[in-house]
Amino acid sequence: MDQAERGFSFQQSGPLDMRMDSTAGTTAADLVNNLSEPELRNLLRDGGEDRDPGKIARAIVRARPLATTVDLATAVCRATRPAHPGIKHPATRTFLALRRAVNREGEVLQQALAAVPKVLRTGGRLAVLTYHSAEDRVVKHWIRGHAEEEKREMGMAFGQPNPERWVKVLEEEVPSEEEIARNPRARSARLRGAERLPEGSK
Repeated sequence: MDQAERGFSFQQSGPLDMRMDSTAGTTAADLVNNLSEPELRNLLRDGGEDRDPGKIARAIVRARPLATTVDLATAVCRATRPAHPGIKHPATRTFLALRRAVNREGEVLQQALAAVPKVLRTGGRLAVLTYHSAEDRVVKHWIRGHAEEEKREMGMAFGQPNPERWVKVLEEEVPSEEEIARNPRARSARLRGAERLPEGSK
């Protein structure tokens, strides 16, 4: 992901690609150059939780056509603030939102969770590592929804949970300060897990 030609990073100039599979699918350039301003605003708000998605979307539309990661980062900085060393880059959330949209990460996560009841055996453990608060909320709600003794609306939103409690919530893990110092990218990581209980457990 650090390779400039993959288009994931604003640290160096590269094509606006961001595809995990670089042989197929929509690129980030397709999105920033073709989506309407309202569509871009919604993408940035929902996918990256940008603080001012409307202003950034407007700046992107005005800067079209955008071809490189530097083009996009520059447009975001013009709409927000200049980038400064040691401070979170203002385009971080924008790049995150586009990467998630390009690779359909939210949809893939939902599909994976929906398959858990079919593949997780009694005593088996589910472990999900997320790097974004929106993804973490999905996982947290899914686990809690399936850990309730009765069907609840929250659980039903993520599939068809059993009417009986069938997973035990495991303690979540977050990176230590030492780990973050070694690997700054671990800062937002969160590991959640659950263990499947025997059928009929209360």
